[in-house]
Amino acid sequence: FDEPMLQVTEGINMSIFVCGFVRSQTGIWKMNLSAAIIQTDGAAKDMEDYIIPNYKITFWSWRTPGSTRWCVTVLIIDDDIVENSEQLTLKLVSTNPLVTGALNSSLITVNITEDPTDYVEIEMQYSFLSVSESNSTAKVCAVINSGVLEKSVAVVMVTYPITAIEGRDYIGGVFTLVFTPGQSSNGNNLQCIDLIIIDDHEFELDERLSVTLNSTPEFASVVRISLIKRELLLLILEITTTNIIQIGMEKTLYQEVEGETPFVTICALLYQGALARDLTVMLMVLNSTVGDTAIPGHDYILGSQTLTFMYDESNNINSTPCVNVTLLDDDIPENHLYVTIGLLVASIDSSDVLIVPGKNLTTILILDDDHGVLVGFNERVIQVNEAVNHSINICGYLTSLMGIWKSNLSSILVVTNSTAKELEDYILPTSTILFPAWSISGGTIWCQSIDILNDTIVEDSQLLILQLVSTNPLVEVDGNYSTITINITEDSNDYIEVQMQCTLLSVSEENATATVCAMITVGVLEKSVSVVLQTHSITAIDGKDYIGGLFTLTFTSGQSLSDNSFQCLSLIVLNDNTFENNETLLITLNSTQQDAGIVRIPHARNELLLTIIEYPSSDIVEIGMVQDYYEVVEGQKPFVTICAALYHGKLGFDVVVLLKILNCSLGDAAIPGRNYILHSEMIIFIYDALNSINTSCVNVTILDDSIPENTLYVTIGLFEESSNVFIIPARNQTKIAILDSDTDFVISMQYRQYLVDETIGIVPICVVAVDTSPFIRKNVTFTITANGTATAGSDYIVPDSFIVDSTNAMIGDIFCFNVTIIDDEAVGNDLYFSISLAVHDSNTTRARILPYNSTTEVKITEDTTDYVNIGFEQAQYIIYSWINSTLKICVQLTEGSLERDVTVKAGTEKTSNTTAIPGENYLPLQENITFTPNGVTSSCIILTILTYHSSSEKTVALFLITEDRAVHLTHSTTIVKIDSQSNVSILLTPRGTVIIITISVILLPLCCLFCAICWILMRKKKGKLRKSDKVHPAVTKHDLELVSEHDRMTVIFGNRLIATQMKNDRAAKSVNDSSTSGVESLHF
Repeated sequence: FDEPMLQVTEGINMSIFVCGFVRSQTGIWKMNLSAAIIQTDGAAKDMEDYIIPNYKITFWSWRTPGSTRWCVTVLIIDDDIVENSEQLTLKLVSTNPLVTGALNSSLITVNITEDPTDYVEIEMQYSFLSVSESNSTAKVCAVINSGVLEKSVAVVMVTYPITAIEGRDYIGGVFTLVFTPGQSSNGNNLQCIDLIIIDDHEFELDERLSVTLNSTPEFASVVRISLIKRELLLLILEITTTNIIQIGMEKTLYQEVEGETPFVTICALLYQGALARDLTVMLMVLNSTVGDTAIPGHDYILGSQTLTFMYDESNNINSTPCVNVTLLDDDIPENHLYVTIGLLVASIDSSDVLIVPGKNLTTILILDDDHGVLVGFNERVIQVNEAVNHSINICGYLTSLMGIWKSNLSSILVVTNSTAKELEDYILPTSTILFPAWSISGGTIWCQSIDILNDTIVEDSQLLILQLVSTNPLVEVDGNYSTITINITEDSNDYIEVQMQCTLLSVSEENATATVCAMITVGVLEKSVSVVLQTHSITAIDGKDYIGGLFTLTFTSGQSLSDNSFQCLSLIVLNDNTFENNETLLITLNSTQQDAGIVRIPHARNELLLTIIEYPSSDIVEIGMVQDYYEVVEGQKPFVTICAALYHGKLGFDVVVLLKILNCSLGDAAIPGRNYILHSEMIIFIYDALNSINTSCVNVTILDDSIPENTLYVTIGLFEESSNVFIIPARNQTKIAILDSDTDFVISMQYRQYLVDETIGIVPICVVAVDTSPFIRKNVTFTITANGTATAGSDYIVPDSFIVDSTNAMIGDIFCFNVTIIDDEAVGNDLYFSISLAVHDSNTTRARILPYNSTTEVKITEDTTDYVNIGFEQAQYIIYSWINSTLKICVQLTEGSLERDVTVKAGTEKTSNTTAIPGENYLPLQENITFTPNGVTSSCIILTILTYHSSSEKTVALFLITEDRAVHLTHSTTIVKIDSQSNVSILLTPRGTVIIITISVILLPLCCLFCAICWILMRKKKGKLRKSDKVHPAVTKHDLELVSEHDRMTVIFGNRLIATQMKNDRAAKSVNDSSTSGVESLHF
């Protein structure tokens, strides 16, 4: 193909040209070749989104060197369906091994952009709906009124309160409905929401809300909302109590025939309760949801819009009020019509009236009694030419008694008794003819287009007969104009080329007949054509040496260049029993007057010279070829030696016989000077007295032209020079078959990449034959190598080699070997390995691999079920703040194995269940712990505990978290308890007052030791902040805390330890810490 991608728009581009090139090594080829276009991928569908009238591409022989252009037409069909843009991927293929698709341009993608005018119309299913308050939901639906979907679109329903209150009577909001592919106005056209109705357990009036239908911004261009039915009035009926009366329709369905019944009486009934006053209810006409809606004033008249229940003490009089609906006969063909009448409370004061939900509607079905419409063709016969008329319109009429009809009607075109073939001679885009409702009075003209295809085949005129049929009883087909015949006449430029099979032929006088053949060299036949052979005497005499005259050869339908292209004549040869020289006659080939326009005969091959060889006598020597057939591979053997021998008689002198090239092969003829060189046009038998030399030979050099071609043939005939030499008829010629050597057995990886799961087990890796040769007569062995991040033996197993049976291989044949994927059940990364192929013995095997397709990559996706268990080593730790300053907490891997690093995060977290204060009782901790595949299954972190002075126990919680899906946390939490028993803490306040915070007595004998410690501590110099110390304004004295413990003093700012000093160090120390922004210096 010229380019890899084309862009078209459905509805704008009716057709496109897909063009390309054809090239060969030498720029020419000697036979007609062909390829075809097929669809290999894409969502576009043949005959729905596109049509390719002619899939076949023919490359005629002997083209000009260089490259040759070709184009095919692709018709783009506007299907009026709402769908996504579609792709069509076309591929060039050929079953002929001489034709291959260009490696980087044998595919083309056609992007078909959706018609921007396609749309669907969506509306509410009902305009009015009532539901009892006791129901938990109300089903509110939207329907597709027109159009077809092939992609998903969305609309929204929005609720608006009228008298009902959102949240108290119903749950409202914005609801999205999604219509999916396949839904259309013809069926499956509903999408619904269940609106939640709330029972507030209050006695009140019926309440109302509205639900509106809107399109979304995303689909506004393809979704239209009906202006008439975009809103639903929803009535929430109050739950019946004992003092409420219930009324409803007497019947829910009436069925009457238009014109037979003048009116229908519809009634309402009092189903429960007793009247205390006159009650008036209202009748409302609703749009039908099941069929065509009848039109008031045109199809019916509603006698009254109200019904009144009359009160009396017995409640027996007028408890069944009725109204008449008059049915009108409009004499117009139409579908059955529906009238839907709803019952509503007429007064807002009627709070004690409940319309029974199942009885709130009644429907009148009006059956049509009118005769249907009459359809037919305008013409009975149309004449077209396949080369001139690329498309035609067939038209017809549609009439009815009234001239109009109220329903969409249709008819169908059916092909009957036709000789024309669809997709070869014509294309009928659609077989359905639609007659829209309410057409103009008096009749309507309709037309349907048909595409006429020019197939370049010699054939008779084709007949396409179309018949109008209808399955709708309202549509009647006019019997006199129900069919139309389209006569497709043949393209006057279509032709076949016929020539003589041979231009030279010899036959023995003793043979009864000579077979003379003509053959088709160009074109295809779909009809019978004739040519004539005529004999002309030269030295042979008609009636004495042969039976001549004018002979007709008839080629029949189906014969072509590629299949069964010969027609032959058996010319009678007479033996006159007279010794004489060989005799000749000429046979000419001509077209008949009837078929002269479609049969072409090349001047160079319209004659055959026939030699009748004299039957030998006793004094004549008989000479013939030694071998009648030779086979040689082009480029492998430089020459072929052909020999003639003396089979009968003795030489009395040197004898010369002539060699002539005969073009009588059933296959392709080799060309002298290009495919071979005949070094002599004669063979000489040298006389010697002993007659010991009875064989003479000549060489034929075979040339390698490096042109892809079929097997070529050279036929060399023997002809005598003198009258005493007889050429044996059965040995009068030899044939050399030159087998082409310009093709190999070539394979390519079928896919460049395989994506497999670690658990798949076996993966077949395949190669495809992209070129084959008929001369490979043995299996081919390919060696296999693999490398990558995956490890052979532990992650995968590949064979060392595989054998391809190429003996009968065809292009496109697939050969596979198996690769085993090993599931190691360890947590690891996705892996890959590349597989490369090489010919095992490239010196002796003519097979090869396309260099850019000799490798494929296998990507192994890690098994998502592999995991490791990680958790804290202990569920609880206990530490004494006056003994320990740090605590080692360990995390361990308890189950599973690793092939990659996994990381968990360990840290402290202040929760409502922990009492320790970060920064005061411990230093906050956040640390990543990484486990590697080195076999270490435990890792520890250090938690720093700060000394504190309190009699209560403190707790710290540590948590494990991870984002790695392969890590299961089994013990993700541990608790550290900080015990302060036997600890004495002294707090130096700014005033310098020494306060004993806690005294814990464990054993009575330690009391004396305790008192001594107290006495020593009370003698220590009191620590205070000097008034001269500079304190940053952001730091208040309340934020600073000095803690004395043993021989060390500590300063705490906020929650962070910032300074410490030995008590015997009198020098002031400055502390600079990035976490204590604003602190210049601190002095003790």
